[in-house]
Formats: sequence, structure tokens, C-alpha cells
Amino acid sequence: MKYFLLLILILPAFSFWAQNPKWKTLTQKSVALRYKIPKGWYVGGYQSPKRCKCTGASLNTAFDGSVNMLIFASDTYGTDSLARQTIWGNEFDAELVQFSDSLHSKTNHFLKEFSTWKNNKKEFVLKYSSYTTKNAYIFYFWGSKEALLKKERLIDQIMQSVKPITNG
Repeated sequence: MKYFLLLILILPAFSFWAQNPKWKTLTQKSVALRYKIPKGWYVGGYQSPKRCKCTGASLNTAFDGSVNMLIFASDTYGTDSLARQTIWGNEFDAELVQFSDSLHSKTNHFLKEFSTWKNNKKEFVLKYSSYTTKNAYIFYFWGSKEALLKKERLIDQIMQSVKPITNG
């Protein structure tokens, strides 16, 4: 009976721990942002301004490869210009947005849209767009529909942690 009671008390705590991953903070001067991602996520490369109409881009991937994240940032171009960027030939399909919402954090306001790539309807995309007085940002998260919906809360937590930094 003691073990059963102990199990009943431990399981909810374990469930809470499993749903709340440990985080690491990334400070990326190249895109002028600080944000948190789960510790197990891969921190990918940086794309220089020569390859996009942007200040730069940064890539991160979930530990299991189910969700990818790419940030386009610019202190020159607006979000409309950033939205025209392609990701390995893929372009967000703004005409087939399945839902849109907004997400507010302490430092940003994001328009959140869910769609697919124009040329790959099997991969789904969550797009977050923000425009501040100095910089424009677009965040793309893509993967299967099931993976994105399963990790939507986690993705929103990543977005809540986004804070601008200054280069220097």
C-alpha cells in the first residue's frame, strides 16, 4: 500500500518533468536575438546576408529531427521581404493558411500562421512574424502535422523567450 501511494505521488511529478524540458539560452548576435530552446535540440548553422535578403538566418532542430526551426532577421528589410525568402527551395504557402493567431510576449508581438510549403504539401509549417522598430523577424517551424501540433506548446514557449539584443 505504501508503494502504491508513493507511485501515485511520483507519477504526476514525473509527468510534469517530462513535459517541461530543461532549457538552454542561445545568444545569437548575428540575428540580434536571445532565446531558449530545449537542451537536446541541435544548434545548427548560420546563413550569411550574402545568401538572403536579411541580416542573417539561424537554424535549430529538435533532438529527434521531427521539428526544424529557422529564423530570418533583418534590420533593413521588413517582414514582407523576409517572407519571400525560400528555405532550401521551400516557400510558405500564405494562400492556404489553416489558422492564424497572435502570440504576445513581454518584448514581442507575433502573428502566428499554420500552413504548408507551396511545393511540399506533406510538410506543415508554423510561421511567426514580428516587426519591431529596429528589426523584422520571421520564425519557421516545420515538420509533420502531428509533430508540430504535438510540440505547439513547446514552440510557443520558445517564442515567449525571444528577446532582442544589440550587436556590439
